[in-house]
Amino acid sequence: MKKLVTTLSIFLLGAMCIQAQQAPNAYIENQATKLTNKIASVGNLSKDQATKIRPFVEQFVEAKNEDTRTYANDQQGFKTAMKTERQEFKSNLQTVLSPEQMTQLTKYYKAHRKAQNGTQTPAPASQK
Repeated sequence: MKKLVTTLSIFLLGAMCIQAQQAPNAYIENQATKLTNKIASVGNLSKDQATKIRPFVEQFVEAKNEDTRTYANDQQGFKTAMKTERQEFKSNLQTVLSPEQMTQLTKYYKAHRKAQNGTQTPAPASQK
């Protein structure tokens, strides 16, 4: 009976360790899905375009996550790193999206930034 309890305990602890290791990947996957869906809805992307931008989105989310950890105590360093990441992300998106779609995204995110600063509320994507 002791062997059975010990074996089950080891099995459960192993399963919990595996799940704990997968948690950061699940977070990144979730964030990448949300951002991909947001870009697809704001920019009126086709399914093919959404599929093509997905690796760029994942790369951006992973880089942001890494920068958050790396620059936890350095706000200026984080801003600088994220500026570089955003520029690279925008360049990658431009290879897939049309100029009109990029304009829609730019307008949306400018309004979104203003709303975060408390100066304006963003218009729904359907009104743009």
